[in-house]
Amino acid sequence: MRIIVLLILLYGFCEAAPSESGNTESEVTDRELLKKTKQVFRILRFINQPSHYKELVDIAKNYSIYDQESKFSNEQAFKQFLQHYQTGLLPRGTQFSVFYYEHLKQAIALFKLLYYAKDYDTFFKTAVWARQNLNEGLFLYSFSVALKHRNDTYKVILPPIYELNPYYFVTGDSIYQVQKFKQLYHGQQLNEPYIIPTNYTSQNVQHSLAYFLEDIGLNAYYYYFNLYYPFWLGGEEFKMKNDRRGELYYFVHQQLLARYYLERLSNHAGDIPILEYDIPAKTGYRPHLVYSSGTPFPSRENPTYLPRKFDYYESKMTFNNYYSVQDLERRIVDAIDAGFVYTEKGEKVDIYTPEGFNILGNIIEGNADSLNSRFYGHLQIFAHQLVVDNHIQPDEYHVVPSVLQHFETSLRDPIYWEFMKRIVVLFQSYKLHLPKYSYHELNFSGVKVENLDVDPLVTLFDYTDYDIAGSVILNPHEFERDPFVILARQTRLNHKPFSYTVNVTSDKEQQAVIRTFIGPKCDQYGQPIDINEHRLNFFQLDTFVTKLNAGVNVFKRDHSQFHFAPDKPTYRTLYNKINNATNEEQLKTSHTEFSYGFPQRFILPKGQRAGQMFQFFVIVTPRKGNLAPDNIYMGGILKVGSGNQYVDSLPLGYPFDRVVDKDAFVSVQNSYFKDVIIYHK
Repeated sequence: MRIIVLLILLYGFCEAAPSESGNTESEVTDRELLKKTKQVFRILRFINQPSHYKELVDIAKNYSIYDQESKFSNEQAFKQFLQHYQTGLLPRGTQFSVFYYEHLKQAIALFKLLYYAKDYDTFFKTAVWARQNLNEGLFLYSFSVALKHRNDTYKVILPPIYELNPYYFVTGDSIYQVQKFKQLYHGQQLNEPYIIPTNYTSQNVQHSLAYFLEDIGLNAYYYYFNLYYPFWLGGEEFKMKNDRRGELYYFVHQQLLARYYLERLSNHAGDIPILEYDIPAKTGYRPHLVYSSGTPFPSRENPTYLPRKFDYYESKMTFNNYYSVQDLERRIVDAIDAGFVYTEKGEKVDIYTPEGFNILGNIIEGNADSLNSRFYGHLQIFAHQLVVDNHIQPDEYHVVPSVLQHFETSLRDPIYWEFMKRIVVLFQSYKLHLPKYSYHELNFSGVKVENLDVDPLVTLFDYTDYDIAGSVILNPHEFERDPFVILARQTRLNHKPFSYTVNVTSDKEQQAVIRTFIGPKCDQYGQPIDINEHRLNFFQLDTFVTKLNAGVNVFKRDHSQFHFAPDKPTYRTLYNKINNATNEEQLKTSHTEFSYGFPQRFILPKGQRAGQMFQFFVIVTPRKGNLAPDNIYMGGILKVGSGNQYVDSLPLGYPFDRVVDKDAFVSVQNSYFKDVIIYHK
């Protein structure tokens, strides 16, 4: 059987880009992979209730976790999970969040149990048992992380998270309509899908940023990024340091802010505020989401004071007041100014080295690879605990997490972006200590960008349909038949197809990397921007490796070649493809159909009917440094820790990551600015 397998790529902002050919398909014969993928889809179907697939029910019924110790490679991990299990895990039907310490401990224990299964069969049966017996959210999270980090499962596709758990993406009134329809259905066979129009919290998408902040693709991207790089996972075994995870953490958030700024500019909203701890937050938020239990997600009134005291149950997890957080920030700023950080043993480590920014990134995130999380803390955790009214909750088994306490909903809340900006400013205080990029550093001798042409750019709102049948409870007969085709129909920002063409001359044959950005031309007041004041507002569109021939080179890049993720097919469409392929039919699809990157439909900020001016920027640099294999983009599947997702060793976001010498910036010939106008239809 011939199977065209997908190249699963996570890094929507990263510089893991195909060559200029754009060829992203590969041919692999792997019946076992398809079998595993089908099993995973069945495990995750209707995750908010026990599975009624007979095969899974029988496995779970006959499985005893107590008899399995010899089937796990890490004895301590097995015993630690048993200890949690015997003590009592988070009950089914209650809400789970990794930002509660007890929940996190249980999630890590379950992850390790699944991760250290000696073979796939043990992994699968243990997962089925956990699926039927453990808390739904706890299982979904730990299972997904384990799936993407095991050597024998990291190629397996995950269904779209917004279809697995629509409660976190669809407003409560739409959930009510789904459940009402199910009650009225009475087992009739539908000839057509039942479509439910769903709105954002602000229904006028033309004059609100809700269409951006609450987009299912954007929030799914952030969820998957944190699934691949959990803040609590690290060390030599998982090798995430090979991926420059600290620098990657910075770059993902800096690029999110850049893209958000461009959207705010299009909506006349101006600059992104920065969060101030001791000033009341002026940004209220009502998510209009409900949990599967029917409990609404908490709202935040306007104005809101940040809590001066947090009533949490484990001091290792967070801080008891924001004064402590300010103290941690001060320690990080002091380290940046001094040029070194302290390890847990009290040793000094220089951070103004090639590895220094990555070290700093691990410290600011407070991830498992931080040199000293005891001293520098966990700022990210604080961000997700902001304005959470936990003192009314009796214990961690009876909580109602806010949108900030789930990665898949954090971006919905504007205040999270304000904290994100505070974090990026903290990172930039390091970059400001570095010298400006000089003419010599920016220039590519013998190479000149002669011209840059961009097709007409037009944005529009169109409809996306996605499966939200996961929000209904089915009886065993309905579960097996899976008869409910219930789709949410939502208006989302998109753009018409476009391409750009760059003309480059070179004095010799040589390897090069071409990067393309979009950024503001004027600020919110209509004044031309200062490049250094707005360098962080440039959003990276495209990166590709190419060979420059001596003489004239012409490169035409279609938007579909950019390293972003198109809309994912629905669960049902994906499952049918996989099921047909396992039944000897060919599965042929592009890797981008299954990628977990930043949404392709958000490449361009919304234009105006009369036109909104932006600018494209392209720069050509020599390909140098630690290079990924040339064929990594031509059918390989990147695994976390491989270190192969970058095209060169330049800093992420180059050349806008540092202050530039303006005279040098405009005088080098290997870069080019081009004014563009985006129209909105």
